[in-house]
Amino acid sequence: MTSLHNRMNNKDETTQRPSGLSGESALAIISVTLAALWIAFAYYNSGRTDVNSNQILLLHPLVPIALIILLIRIYQWVGIKFVVHLEVIMIGLWLFVRMLGVFMPFILGFGFAYLFRFLWRALPFKKYYQRAIATVLIVLVCSGVLVVTSIAVGRQVGQMTAGLQKFFHESILPLIGGDEVVAFTVDASGDNELFFLATNHGMYYLEEDSDTEYDEDKMKRKGITNGELLGKKIQHISVGKELIFAVAENGLYQCNKPVVVIDEETNKPGVELPEDFEWKRIETRFFDNQTIQAINAPSWDPTLIYVGTNKGLYESKDEWQDWTEIKLDESG
Repeated sequence: MTSLHNRMNNKDETTQRPSGLSGESALAIISVTLAALWIAFAYYNSGRTDVNSNQILLLHPLVPIALIILLIRIYQWVGIKFVVHLEVIMIGLWLFVRMLGVFMPFILGFGFAYLFRFLWRALPFKKYYQRAIATVLIVLVCSGVLVVTSIAVGRQVGQMTAGLQKFFHESILPLIGGDEVVAFTVDASGDNELFFLATNHGMYYLEEDSDTEYDEDKMKRKGITNGELLGKKIQHISVGKELIFAVAENGLYQCNKPVVVIDEETNKPGVELPEDFEWKRIETRFFDNQTIQAINAPSWDPTLIYVGTNKGLYESKDEWQDWTEIKLDESG
């Protein structure tokens, strides 16, 4: 009777056991699928940029690193381990190729170390000074190569850092602290108008939303904050004949103006950024003891600019080297 009773209890437990996927299995399936989709996207779009010639955010090196960490965490819940192994290998290979410039100094360092060791032992040096001269030459050559590659790595690290800062200021901060438009201007110097706006987090231009049918009321903004303007609180903007100007909390900034082009296939206007598009600070100490409140760049003269401060109105006609105060007639 006891054994029969136990079998009945086991049968009841079996019938009451929930069916279907567990939470861990569902998470593992979602993670593996997500990694597979990213691998397909990354290998298809590797090397491409968005309309502003910026790297696509999903292809930032931090994304594959996060995916590898995720796959390692859910590895124990995956039934077919080979799938995870294959995805980690493909993600790691893509990351290695993408970051080859960063890894190159380490690769060269280990390579030169083994080469130095081989030459030190293999070459038939008869005199001590011959070995010393060879050692100095090898060290100089290796150091020169490492210096050259380190410069390239430093440049890449700087670009990655600037990209992260731009993403933080244009995407994360507006979600956290809100987005407030502080300035707006229109470039009407060409056949097509181009709208610029500045918020408390960055600088943008407005472009037709390509995801919808043509509608002048449906525009989306594209970030153009980079260089020395990145992270600065913009107060006022103006568009001249060739340049864009911005007043920030610590000075004046300028960059080459984007241009509107017509797509030959769709016959729709689009925006192209110059190859040397980068915000730079105008080096002048004239306004060190003043608060800049406004700026205006006339479209008929690329060398003329007006700046209004808390102490008066000034103009420059020689590319901002000298400033002249404009006397206002207050007689009424």
